[in-house]
Amino acid sequence: MLRHIELEVLATVDRGDTISELATKLDHSESYLSRAVGDLVEKGLVYTERDGRRKRVVPSDARAVELYRNLVRQPPTSTSPRY
Repeated sequence: MLRHIELEVLATVDRGDTISELATKLDHSESYLSRAVGDLVEKGLVYTERDGRRKRVVPSDARAVELYRNLVRQPPTSTSPRY
């Protein structure tokens, strides 16, 4: 099961974001994001590329990642009345 922070990373990461950029986007510390990205790497949902001293995060081509990203980018639909 994915943790909330891992879902946030999957929904937010653009190809080549650094850990620092993700930390700024998601308003979390770099160390927290680094651990979350490491967990996602182990699960095969993202991979990292070295760019000098920086580590860039890249979503994998896994079908699950594509489906999730499409799901969170869809506008919400309501099937129940609002009270």
